[in-house]
Amino acid sequence: MTDIHRPLAPVPRGTRRERNGDDARQQPRKRTNIGVACTACKARKLKCSGAPPCQNCLKNHVECTVDNTSDKRRKSGIKRKLETLEDRKDLLLNLVRTLRDSADRRVLHLLDLIRSDASLAEIQFYLDEDRPRGESEGKKVTPKSLEWEQKNGNGAQSESESPATRAVFEPEQLADVPIFDVPAAPWTNVTQDARLVSQLVSLWFTWFHPFFNWLDRDLFIRDMRSGDLRVRCCSPFLVNAMLALACTHSNSAQAYAVPGGMASKGAHFYSEAKRLFSQEEGRITLATTQALALLSVYASLTCKERSSWIYRNNFAFAVDELSKQHPISRPTVHHRVIDHTIWGLFNIATLKALAFCKVPTIKIPNRPLPSLVCSAEDVWHPYPLQLRGMQAHGSCVFHALCGLNRIVHDLAWVFFGGGNPPQADLRTQTKEFHSRLRDWENQLPVCLREQEETQVPHALCLHMYYYCICITISQYAPSIKPDPDNTSPFPNPNHLPDTPSLFYARKISALMRIHRSAWGADRIPVPNMLWVTTALLILLPSLSNPQNREAFIRLAVSAKTFARRWAVGKAKLELVQRRARDMGVEWPVEIGALFADEEAQVASGSGSSRKRARVGS
Repeated sequence: MTDIHRPLAPVPRGTRRERNGDDARQQPRKRTNIGVACTACKARKLKCSGAPPCQNCLKNHVECTVDNTSDKRRKSGIKRKLETLEDRKDLLLNLVRTLRDSADRRVLHLLDLIRSDASLAEIQFYLDEDRPRGESEGKKVTPKSLEWEQKNGNGAQSESESPATRAVFEPEQLADVPIFDVPAAPWTNVTQDARLVSQLVSLWFTWFHPFFNWLDRDLFIRDMRSGDLRVRCCSPFLVNAMLALACTHSNSAQAYAVPGGMASKGAHFYSEAKRLFSQEEGRITLATTQALALLSVYASLTCKERSSWIYRNNFAFAVDELSKQHPISRPTVHHRVIDHTIWGLFNIATLKALAFCKVPTIKIPNRPLPSLVCSAEDVWHPYPLQLRGMQAHGSCVFHALCGLNRIVHDLAWVFFGGGNPPQADLRTQTKEFHSRLRDWENQLPVCLREQEETQVPHALCLHMYYYCICITISQYAPSIKPDPDNTSPFPNPNHLPDTPSLFYARKISALMRIHRSAWGADRIPVPNMLWVTTALLILLPSLSNPQNREAFIRLAVSAKTFARRWAVGKAKLELVQRRARDMGVEWPVEIGALFADEEAQVASGSGSSRKRARVGS
């Protein structure tokens, strides 16, 4: 058999074996599909080369524009629609947030813009450019805030802080600059963030201290900045108690011990304060006494009423001991601060006694009041809102509150002291209270007299307290009609279409409207919650009257704000709704949707809600 060896045929050019180098580059490229042709190519019915400027437009020297909305492909169309819907959703949420949280004067500007048939783009521009500091979306970091960060070392990670524990600030925190710049160490072990601590301290001095004024702000800030644990006006116990209470005024995620848990706001600082108190070993100092009062208020706001009463009794005992340790005969700066503290704690104890219909735990102090100084340099800033500050009148409010609580102290012993005085004696004492209240009102300084123009929140709070006292008198002495003379704080009954209690409940509603118009509904002094609840319960049986109904609706909206911020505020709102259900009063339809969740809880009749509702009722 013959082997056949045939030579292989030459490999044709263009086969895979030789398709490399320049030959591969010479292959024609596959044409890329163009989703949307430019306008000029469409008009001339030419094949467009793609992204502008295309080859045809360059050759013909014409403008190359592409209209992406003309892309009719399913995938691209759905993507564009989703992007448009997301943008409009963001705009809607931003608009609702602005209407809810902003001061009324800004809301009116926004309504005028909407009613002028502005486009959505114009509305979005207004919301982006005119947003005050302190709202939660689209914040810009200002040069001032960057300067603050660099000064306090928050722009870079510290050596002792790991990436896992480093704070992540929200846009609204980065955009605001705290009023007071204070350190975190050595005052608290909960956080080493000086910025967070400064923000919380600024919130406390803005929304709590001006009305419940029982420590010297300037001396406290001076001592806290020193970082010296041997100072008199600051201590770790006092700082942590203050930060716990300040967290209830904060919208920051760092204010929560448990993310999203309203009742956990400030709980981490509260636990640290309790630990520090256990180390006090019975020592009575100025800072310890002040801190006990703060823990009492915090426990009350978080529905820990048993703890609140324990701390209240503790600070009442501490006030008595402080008075014995520091006699009046030594007029030093430290003794003036102690006098200030004793009067301030007398105010909070007396106010709480009226709220709980009990006798006060502190006697009227036998010490001089701090000097009355109405200084134009004392300015209150509505932190964190970016609004102009105004004269605080802090000293005037403090003196007026001390005078008012002297009356409340005596009133509480008459009405809540457990005795049963004869009707004639009760009539005489009630008339005396009427006269004292009228004198107190007539003696108010001009800067505190009630007026339609905007006043600082603590001045509005003072007037609401006055009206709540008048309501208490009319409720506990209903058979004693006010005399139509100048000795009565009530209006002339011959010219009043309804009871004095309803009149003053509407006055409280009007003052809350002023507060919301000037400062928004999101942050208020804590006592406003008591006045609003009292007025709601008074107005509830008389909603057939249009004036009462309108006042009730305004107050109920404010109560909803309390319920979102404080656990005890939620309990008080449920109390009002449960009272309405028990009385067969229909909840106003204008606000029915706003309170749907609370209505469902009231209808379920949960035991925990009933227990909390008794707090401060």
